[in-house]
Amino acid sequence: MDRDGKFWWQKPLRIVQTVLREPDIVDYDADEVLDYVAACGANTFVVNAGGIVSFYDSKVGMHYRNRFGPQTDILQEVVPRAHERGIKVLVRVDFRGVKPYIYEQRPEWFGKKADGSPRMTAGVHAACPNSPYRQEHAFQILREVLTDYGVDGIWENAASFDGMCYCQTCQDKFWHDHGAAIPPREDWDDPNFRRYHAWRHVCKSEQMQAWRDVIKSCGDKAYCSEFPGPNLRGWAFDGVLDINEQASYLDFLLGCCFVIGRGSYGSPYLQTPIWGSLELVKYLRNVRRDKTPVVLFSHLEQTSRYTAEPRRDLEVWLEGALAAGGSLWDCTFVGQHPKRTYDRRNVDVIQEYFQLHGNQEELFEGVEDVADVAVVYSRRSQDRFGSDRIQEDGYVTHVRGWEQLLWENHIPFTLVPDTHLREGALDGFSCVVLANTACMSERQADAVADYVRNGGGLVASFETSLFDEQWEQRQEFGLSDVLGISYRGMTRGPLPVSYQWLNKEHAFTHCFGDTDMIVNNGRVAYVSAIDDAQAALTLVPEIVQQHPENAWIPTMQIDTPTVVTHQYGQGRTVYLANQADRLYVADGHPDYAAVLMEALQWARRGGAESQSITVKAPASVFMQANEKLDDHGRVRQVILSLINASGVPKR
Repeated sequence: MDRDGKFWWQKPLRIVQTVLREPDIVDYDADEVLDYVAACGANTFVVNAGGIVSFYDSKVGMHYRNRFGPQTDILQEVVPRAHERGIKVLVRVDFRGVKPYIYEQRPEWFGKKADGSPRMTAGVHAACPNSPYRQEHAFQILREVLTDYGVDGIWENAASFDGMCYCQTCQDKFWHDHGAAIPPREDWDDPNFRRYHAWRHVCKSEQMQAWRDVIKSCGDKAYCSEFPGPNLRGWAFDGVLDINEQASYLDFLLGCCFVIGRGSYGSPYLQTPIWGSLELVKYLRNVRRDKTPVVLFSHLEQTSRYTAEPRRDLEVWLEGALAAGGSLWDCTFVGQHPKRTYDRRNVDVIQEYFQLHGNQEELFEGVEDVADVAVVYSRRSQDRFGSDRIQEDGYVTHVRGWEQLLWENHIPFTLVPDTHLREGALDGFSCVVLANTACMSERQADAVADYVRNGGGLVASFETSLFDEQWEQRQEFGLSDVLGISYRGMTRGPLPVSYQWLNKEHAFTHCFGDTDMIVNNGRVAYVSAIDDAQAALTLVPEIVQQHPENAWIPTMQIDTPTVVTHQYGQGRTVYLANQADRLYVADGHPDYAAVLMEALQWARRGGAESQSITVKAPASVFMQANEKLDDHGRVRQVILSLINASGVPKR
């Protein structure tokens, strides 16, 4: 603990990690590596220790030794030299699995498929978080590196389940806890699968608690682990990783934000949103405001690991992380350090932004997000309805549609976990957005109702609150009274040649210009407007395009709303029965943006005039505002960042 009463991990961090290949240990020059780390202005270095491969002189049995060793003990070389330079050392351990010859010694420790065959991951025999290998055996290695080498903490790599596991430990534990066999496959209609999925989250938390206990028993050592950022369904679901649920076990919060230049939505052709680092830091800060938010990225492409990210993409990524008040962790996967890699084109970028962070560290420490609007992120809804494939997704693109709209219109917003749906937590926002937040508990629904009743604004889309927190479908929306709707028991779609009819008497529709109808697509939840709620737009059923003589229907106006407005207590709500937010990402038609923008302005407390900060800039210039508070909670300083993404290649 430092003089100011803080541990080193509670301050802004600049971290350099080198993930070593086995031959990188040959002629390893610790001084050269640490000279590079120091030249970047980094304050923390991460180096391999053990697990799949031991890079030090381990005395623990069943611990595979680097085949190019043991002439170099990495930890013996690095740790004292780093400490002489004032650099902390985290060690990377990876217990995702083992080589076949170790598996044969304890096959009962490792993962099995439903048919009993071995479960493999990345070429090794997989070990789930429940296994004795990830617990009893791993603890020996943790104690060894923490006590014998004086390292400053543990970085748990590959911490996930990596899919459904049928090892004997899991089968016995699930039967003991729930009196049932592990289900054979993912099936959300099966109550036993839903129990199993929730149970895995409990198991992962238990494993992290056990790791933390071991690490802290060795002194004031840091514990951190990798987590997917929000809106990454595949990794979060298969890995059973939820940083909002598991943050209490960690000393600082680390979100992986690797994919920058290419590869998104399950496609090599669709690029990941360039605001990804901003999104991540906003979320991490709201998960735990007392813990340092860190963006884990690489200046080399995650898709290849040997070649550089596009330079301007990387710069915008780093600018976003810093603008939101995040710390930086650069991970290099090949070579002893970045200056020795095959592609060195981004090394100067890393040094520039690390040094900027170090020189302006005071600006990045202890800031709060200035936000008028809260977009809610629900891991449970993402688990049930999300997909990394844009064609199949029913959650991630809903959230991303709102993020894109808010960035383009320079509206201050933040991304909050659904645990913020509690009494009093929403009061500072002029509007809350529930982007197909399908899975909500009664307590969460009650908190939202109180917020709106007391004057808050709410926009909710599609199946928001139609399922409870255990993924069970309700007969009626949990927010039915608040939104002024009643479910008619049917959700249809996709409806690719349908439309929306404008109720010209409603003020909501005045923004659309000289038209009676606008586009629609995707799926629609069939509802009725109840009480004094009004249908601003209604569904126009599908009109087949061929043959042209029959491309018409007798009436365009039916009693199926797509947009419902409602006054609830002192607040206003807008319900979007269709997927306008998702379609703004997947389709891109400006009509969807107009619907979202009008819904936001109609619902938010005080309207557009209530916005705390106004910026006139092109849509491709992102605005981020942070504030620093004094000891009495008053705003002492506002830090405004403008990030020019206009020139990013191919965007």
